[in-house]
Amino acid sequence: MDALLRSCARQDIADLADSFYNFIDDGRVVELSDSQDVSWNIEDGMNAKITLAGNRSLSISNPEAGCCFTLKVTQDQVGSRTLALPSNSKVVGGGLGVIPWSSNPGSIDLISGYFDGTTYFWSYGLNFT
Repeated sequence: MDALLRSCARQDIADLADSFYNFIDDGRVVELSDSQDVSWNIEDGMNAKITLAGNRSLSISNPEAGCCFTLKVTQDQVGSRTLALPSNSKVVGGGLGVIPWSSNPGSIDLISGYFDGTTYFWSYGLNFT
């Protein structure tokens, strides 16, 4: 009986490790669709990119507590576009959930987030041009 339990436990751990690797470290970069409400399903990939052609709002679905993710935001040829974060967001430096997006046409900003199960915590790097 002990051998059977150890065998089952090893298989469960191996299955869990495979699932974790496939979910967290798959290297996918998801291209988000530019629309008034930008939807990001974390199950599609933990890294995403978007080019903003207007002021937008971001919604995130299926995050797991403890997950980290990165979004590359590019301004279109007009620039000065904004992306509102989910309402349960906090931004580094007392940003009150708002990121001071780069305004130059074609500029690139990177934001990285952590979800604790309730709140999104964001840090950012601006103006990669």
